[in-house]
Amino acid sequence: MAPFTLRDFNELLELRSRHCISIYLPTHPSSDEGKQDRIVLRNLMDEARDALVARGLHRGETESLIAPGMALLEDQKFWHDRSAGLALFLSGGQARHWRLPRSFESLAWVGDRFYAKPLFPLFDETGRYYLLALSQKGVRLFSGRPDHLAEVPVEGLPHGIDEIASHEPPEGTRQCHTGQKALGGKEGEIFHGQGGAHDHAKQHDLVIYLRAVDRALSPVLHGQTVPLIFVGVEDLFPHYRQVNSYPYMLAEAIHTNPDRLNAAELQARAASVLQPYWLKAETEDLARFDAALGSGRVSGSIEEILRSAECGRVDCLFVAGDAQLWGHWDPITTTAQIFDVRDPNAEDLLDLAAVLVHRQHGRIHVLKAKSLPGGITAAAIFRYAHQRQPLISK
Repeated sequence: MAPFTLRDFNELLELRSRHCISIYLPTHPSSDEGKQDRIVLRNLMDEARDALVARGLHRGETESLIAPGMALLEDQKFWHDRSAGLALFLSGGQARHWRLPRSFESLAWVGDRFYAKPLFPLFDETGRYYLLALSQKGVRLFSGRPDHLAEVPVEGLPHGIDEIASHEPPEGTRQCHTGQKALGGKEGEIFHGQGGAHDHAKQHDLVIYLRAVDRALSPVLHGQTVPLIFVGVEDLFPHYRQVNSYPYMLAEAIHTNPDRLNAAELQARAASVLQPYWLKAETEDLARFDAALGSGRVSGSIEEILRSAECGRVDCLFVAGDAQLWGHWDPITTTAQIFDVRDPNAEDLLDLAAVLVHRQHGRIHVLKAKSLPGGITAAAIFRYAHQRQPLISK
């Protein structure tokens, strides 16, 4: 199955139809051929069917809309390979679906557009990172997020030190060169050993190898600002740190032999090291919100947030991922109507706010409701305070 890209996400956000069905569910790799997951999906399809009927559709129209989703229930091949979650979108008798490296709360939603809030964390730039798994036998570069890690093909990356080993010993008995500064590290020099000719040759080959690795990675990492974490044996890290030209490599590394670890194991090792970096932007934005209280630069009013999001005023949005705020937004009058219970034609105004902010290139943090300031379900930091129109004197 093709990966879910930002382009796919934006296309989903732009699609409009009278009856768009969004289904999210967690999936579990197991030996039951997906039996339990299919039961959950069938129940969610039943919820979608009921929602369509509540919106006034006849049985024939309803069955036509959900038919592609029902067909997946009987597709044995589809359930052979499963990731952490499944996102399914149905509209006009057509289906799009992705297996995603993120677990979801089970949800069925029908509206005039697709429900997007569970997907925003997949495209949160604050959670991105690179992981370099380096040994003398091989090197791999990975691109990761908190719940996903995938290997990145790199042109010209050596397969190991033996591929580029020099057969000529280095000149002199002691050589050095200036290396690049790592994030949080210090600039220094690499000194070749002062042992015999064999040791000199090994040190010389190591430097050539590490420089070749850095040279191959440079075009891929150029212009990036996300952290790079090194995974390799402890003795190798200081040497690579000195030739590294990427300024955002972390000073803290994972010291182990990466050749023994697959992507899932590397991701698990990286999580504990990177957790503070993932939380940094979120924590800083929450502090910005607290500091700006009373200034006109922040708000917890969903109506003001929606109104500001429409015109691109929202710089940062905090929204509850585990709650819904059912209502109706009128973009003409810029007013919101909040419903005490879920109406068949209502939408989650929290989801709408995230979509509008995303379109205007604002930053979005999807949090647990208990983590939001003041127990509210949405909060925003504005790019500028509201400017009152001056009175015109006659």
